[in-house]
Amino acid sequence: MKGKFCLSKTMVISMKINKESAASGVKNTATEEELKLINTYTRRTLKEDEVYVFSLTLCDNEVDRDHEVFSLNALNTLKELFVGKTGITDHDAKSKNQTARIFSTELQMLDGVNIIGERKARLNCKAYIPVTEFTKDVISRIESGILKEVSVGCSVKTSRCSICGKENCSHIKGRSYGGETCVRILDNADDAYEFSFVAVPAQRNAGVHKNFLNKEERNLTEIFKNLKEGESITLTYNEAMNLKKAAKWGESYRNSLVTSVKKACMMLQPEMDGEIMEEMALSLDIEKLVSLNKYYENELERKLPVKTQLAENLFKSAGEANADDGEFRI
Repeated sequence: MKGKFCLSKTMVISMKINKESAASGVKNTATEEELKLINTYTRRTLKEDEVYVFSLTLCDNEVDRDHEVFSLNALNTLKELFVGKTGITDHDAKSKNQTARIFSTELQMLDGVNIIGERKARLNCKAYIPVTEFTKDVISRIESGILKEVSVGCSVKTSRCSICGKENCSHIKGRSYGGETCVRILDNADDAYEFSFVAVPAQRNAGVHKNFLNKEERNLTEIFKNLKEGESITLTYNEAMNLKKAAKWGESYRNSLVTSVKKACMMLQPEMDGEIMEEMALSLDIEKLVSLNKYYENELERKLPVKTQLAENLFKSAGEANADDGEFRI
C-alpha cells in the first residue's frame, strides 16, 4: 500500500544490570521458576550453578536523539517478540558469537507521560548465559561493569508523524510547529531480531541506525520531492542501489561531455592546451557543461561542416557536377 513501510531499526540503548552484587554473597544464579523457563530452550536440563542470570533494559518510549519514539503498543508487542531471542557480540551474527538468550520480558510502567502523551514505560528482560570456559570472560566483563551497553534489533510496520498523524508528510523531525516538537512515532512492531553487547554509549548519545523498507519503492523524483532543505531521509536498499546506478550513469554522461568539449576545443583552437581545457570543463556544473558542449557543436557545424561525398550528385551528369566536388571524384 502506498505510504506504508516497514522500519528495520537497530537501536543502541543502555543496558542496566539489575543484579545484586556478588560481593554481597548473592550469586547471579537462577531461581527454580527461572530454571524452568531457561530449560525450555536447552537440550538437557541445566542446573542452578550452570547458568548465569542477569536483567537488562532493552528499550523505552522516550524520544531518542533521532527524534523517534516507540508507541506503548509497540513496546507491548516487542515484549512478546523478544522472548527467546539470542544475545550476540558486536552484531556479528555468526553462531559462535551467541552468548546469551532472553527467557522472560516485562513491561515496566513508570511515572509521568512522554512527549506523545502516553505513560512512560520501559521494556526489561532477563537473560541467561551458560557457565562455560567460553563464556567466563563475558560473565566477568558484565560483573566488572565493562559490558554495560547493548544494541537491539527489531522492526515496526509504521512510522507516523506526531504533528499530523500521517506516515508521509512535510513535517521535519526535531522542528517545532506551534510550540510542539515533531517526532516520528514507531508503531505496529512485527519482529525482534537480537540484542548485542557493544562498545557504544547509551541511546541518547549513540543514536539510532535504521533502514526503511518501503512496500512501494520511490523513484528519484519522488525521493527528492520528499527531501526538503535540512531534512534527512532514509532509503531502502533498492532505492540506494537505484541512486548509485543513477549516479554512475550521471558520471558517465558528464565524462562524455568533458571528452566532447575537449575534442571540439582541440579542433577549433589547436593552440589550446587540451589538459587545461579538460580541467576547465571538469570544474563546471552539469548545466554549464551541457551549454558549453552545445556551443562547440554549433561552432563545429558552422566552421567545419560535414560534406557528403556523392549523395548530392547521384542524379547529376558528370558535366553537371559542382566543381567544388572535385576532391570526392574517384
